[in-house]
Amino acid sequence: MTEIFSQVEIWLLGLLGLNIIVFIHELGHFLVARSVGINVEVFSIGLGPKLWKKQFKTFEFAISLLPLGGYCKMQGESIHSAENPIQQGDMYYGHPWRRMITVFAGAGFNFIFAYILFVIINMLGTTQLQLSNTIFIPENRIEEAYPFQSGDTVLFINDTPINSYFDLRNYILENAEQTLTFTLERQGERVLIEKHIDLDKQTGRGTFPRYIYPDLPNIIQKIIPNSPAERAKLQVGDRIVTINENPIDNFYTLSAVLSQYSDTEAIQVDVLRNEHELISYEIVLDNGQLGIESTRQERVQGLSLIKALHAGSKMFINTLHTYWRGIKMIIQKEVSLQESTAGPVQTTAFIGQVAKESFQHGIYDILLLLGVFSLIIGFTNLLPIPVLDGGLIVLFVIESLRKGKPLPKKFLSIYQTIGIIFIMLLLYLAVHSDIRYLLTKPS
Repeated sequence: MTEIFSQVEIWLLGLLGLNIIVFIHELGHFLVARSVGINVEVFSIGLGPKLWKKQFKTFEFAISLLPLGGYCKMQGESIHSAENPIQQGDMYYGHPWRRMITVFAGAGFNFIFAYILFVIINMLGTTQLQLSNTIFIPENRIEEAYPFQSGDTVLFINDTPINSYFDLRNYILENAEQTLTFTLERQGERVLIEKHIDLDKQTGRGTFPRYIYPDLPNIIQKIIPNSPAERAKLQVGDRIVTINENPIDNFYTLSAVLSQYSDTEAIQVDVLRNEHELISYEIVLDNGQLGIESTRQERVQGLSLIKALHAGSKMFINTLHTYWRGIKMIIQKEVSLQESTAGPVQTTAFIGQVAKESFQHGIYDILLLLGVFSLIIGFTNLLPIPVLDGGLIVLFVIESLRKGKPLPKKFLSIYQTIGIIFIMLLLYLAVHSDIRYLLTKPS
């Protein structure tokens, strides 16, 4: 029963997050349409039959059955005829620029919303694991890792200072298909190496070397309450030197050694306390675990408004660049459109899961996710595809070049048919993706 309520919570949070983004998009259309003299007849959150509606002075606000989208119905947005002539307040009344900015406004508001969120999360700061800029490479990956060596400390990539493992990882992810210069400290000396970063075709970002891990020294940073380590009176700061006489160099060695013993086996743990007092403990494992952690959370301070504006701009540009690279990979058939499409069910579940975890640990992740999705939805809507906002803008540009002369109805009919075919294809891929997700996701 608890699991059912947990899943319901995830779906509700996901729908809330998705509909916030949709509301922002439709609000852009609504406000700009009214500002340029286009009448809005219906502002709906959700699609399909209306569950609730309220008539205001000049428009109707509605909440509809399917909470996976929304729309603004403009006055006179359908194709006109002699029996249904264009009149003031219609979408097609007046110069095409009115329609262009109205249609663009949805994506524009998504962009503004995303940027504001990026600025906010840079001002708020966050907590993250404290991982140093020193790397660890397993012995069986040393040849593959060349020219990196275990114990290298990464000081700079090109001219950018690297202060943590996260700095290292993020720089590589954001610089796909680039040859980078790494400044390392190795055994007390500075060493320069070059490494080409390949493109990860699944993500559109740089490929982070799988053999590079953060160096996790064999020092206890945290003890889990009610764990074997707490019951044995181990202390934060203890350095684990041996387990059953097996030398422990770091936490990777510790994990490998512990995996050799049964879930509830007693082991001898030798620790160095205050770097000089050697103490031995006999500890009974709990599910094969001691109940200790090698890292601790640290608070990353938020930036000032000016710095956050700059950092938010970088996040916006990097996110847009990554998404555009992914679209190019689909066009060039480097990745499958089917593999790259996530349906509304999968998207909602993902947003909901992140939202739930964020409410437990802080709101950084959900704000970041909402910003990314808002930017992606805005950009996707501007693609020059019939029935999307970008496809409508193409029509209005053509109309403007024709000096306001209406486009032939036959052309509009063909154009709309192409759009419907595209939407049906996209709907098929989305449903297929959602079915695959529901059949393969853990219960």
